[in-house]
Amino acid sequence: MRIMTGIGLAAIGLVAAQSAFAADLPTKAPPPMISATPWTGLYVNGGIGYALWAADETVGGAPLTPVQGGKGWLATIGLGYDYQFTQRIVAGVFGDFDIANLEGTIQDGQPFRAGQIKEKSSWAVGLRAGWLVGPKTLSYFNGGYTGARFSGSDLVSSISGASVGLSTQAFTTNGWFLGGGVEVALFPSWFWRTEYRYSYYSSRDLPELTAGGFAVNTFTFKPTVQSVTTQLVYKFNGGLPTPAYPPIAEAATNWTGPYINAGYGYGLWAAQENSIDPATGLCTICVTQTQGGKGYLGTIGAGFDWQFAPMWVVGVFADYNFSSLKGTLQDHALGFPQAIAGDIKQRSA
Repeated sequence: MRIMTGIGLAAIGLVAAQSAFAADLPTKAPPPMISATPWTGLYVNGGIGYALWAADETVGGAPLTPVQGGKGWLATIGLGYDYQFTQRIVAGVFGDFDIANLEGTIQDGQPFRAGQIKEKSSWAVGLRAGWLVGPKTLSYFNGGYTGARFSGSDLVSSISGASVGLSTQAFTTNGWFLGGGVEVALFPSWFWRTEYRYSYYSSRDLPELTAGGFAVNTFTFKPTVQSVTTQLVYKFNGGLPTPAYPPIAEAATNWTGPYINAGYGYGLWAAQENSIDPATGLCTICVTQTQGGKGYLGTIGAGFDWQFAPMWVVGVFADYNFSSLKGTLQDHALGFPQAIAGDIKQRSA
């Protein structure tokens, strides 16, 4: 058996609890900046991003629980309202909607059936709260309730690729999300936001239906999704009046120097897979499928940054992850009555 496409290790957005320590080198420090950026107000936002999903899947009560996967791009739009409660604390409410194309696989390993399934859209409503680390920079966490819409699938033989006359219907699943990010003031009323989000959805039972609507088996499908987006935000700066807080004085900071960092996080991987019997040359999984994996990791690293202008920093870095991202490797094995499968893990990166 061989994997036709190597495992794509795509653990994204894993920057939680990172710390860095920079040693100052002689450079020309920028002058102190004082700004009273208005963070209170109604805003609209929009942007693009990339996401992966991994789904625990069982079929008809079988003991095997493979992890299927998916990946792709998304576009997001949203609306929210922030209020600056103190000189440093900003909190608000928001809602957003994603149009997505996160393509993966749903699979029945006993009669060797598989189909393409996609997350097509999602929505979220929630709260966020953040700390102004500078007059123009907000670091925040968010969380709330979310829902996702997945497509139906037309099932084919995973050995021959021929239609088996069965399908699953489109469905919606709901759950919760946690995330965080950084938002920076660019120009009057304009902000730039980079955000990571982890979404955990409830399981859904998906019947395998004949053309006449008769169910021959049932998938149980339970997805989690990780996404990273970059967005532009336009704030109208209207609404409730806020107290006149003194502007935050931003001290001159020297970003040039070597550093070390360490932290922890959570990741997903998605791997495109098919297999060939080396003895016969026949494929035992001829239709390329997407398996998935998920789990925790720790990271250590080192680097060097150089501040070559008041607002610009570049650098080089290297890091190493200790991880346990567990997923599934499968072979439909011609001549066997059911699929052969085993656990596979990303141990490091």
